[in-house]
Amino acid sequence: MWLFPALLLLIIPGCFSIHGPGTVSGPEGGSVTIECHYNSGWETYKKWWGRGNAWRSCRILVKTTGSEQEVKKDRVSIKDDHRCRTFAVTMEKLRSDDEDTYWCGIERYGIDQGVQVKVTVGPAAYTTTPPTLLITNTTESMTTDQSEPMTPASLTSSSPVTQSVNNSPASLTSSSPVTQSVNNSPASLTSSSPVTQ
Repeated sequence: MWLFPALLLLIIPGCFSIHGPGTVSGPEGGSVTIECHYNSGWETYKKWWGRGNAWRSCRILVKTTGSEQEVKKDRVSIKDDHRCRTFAVTMEKLRSDDEDTYWCGIERYGIDQGVQVKVTVGPAAYTTTPPTLLITNTTESMTTDQSEPMTPASLTSSSPVTQSVNNSPASLTSSSPVTQSVNNSPASLTSSSPVTQ
């Protein structure tokens, strides 16, 4: 009497040999990675990813070679990790028509082992990008004491310095943040604390 249920468990795909997430979701245009785990003893068997509602009629999309080398076909890749007894399937550039029933499978003599995975595709994930700051650098020479040319690169400071110069000579030495604005007058500033002039 107990023999029939035991035999039934042996022929049901995925029974105890392979485990999957059940359902996964990814954004349209994005990607999703599915990890399927298997028991010890299946490391060198070929693993596959198939599509279709029925186990017997699902179409295999990509299959490993039995090694840990990644295999890619179209927008789908598969990679086996023998040490962790896990194989990962990545579906890229998801489309709404990718939403379907899939299977993680292990190829073997007789009936393959497998587990069903439902893949859903949601709306595209939009991210906001911060505005781009455009900085232009003009290299206008400045002179101090009428003898020594000064350029923005010749300013000496051990911390950030902001200097705005409008047609006037300026000299700046600082050991802390300094903001200086000069308008048609010579200026010289030495400071050890934040200063705005």
